[in-house]
Amino acid sequence: MVEVVEGGGTFVGRAYLTIITDVATRCIFGFCLTLEKPSALSVALCLAQAMSPKEAWLTARDIEHGWPMFGRPRMLAGVFSTK
Repeated sequence: MVEVVEGGGTFVGRAYLTIITDVATRCIFGFCLTLEKPSALSVALCLAQAMSPKEAWLTARDIEHGWPMFGRPRMLAGVFSTK
């Protein structure tokens, strides 16, 4: 479990990470990191990132590493964990 705490030590909330990975390559196609509990919205945001090119996202964060994976998945399978 990851808890988010402000600089003054005030508890902000629990962080939740939703990821989409390619089974064949084990590459991460998309993710959504939020303080909200997992929901249809976090899955939709994760899918949107997975299907979109990542160049603009990387550039906005001054990340020089490439992330070439994107596109519509052929099949989706869900694994849900609270661990």
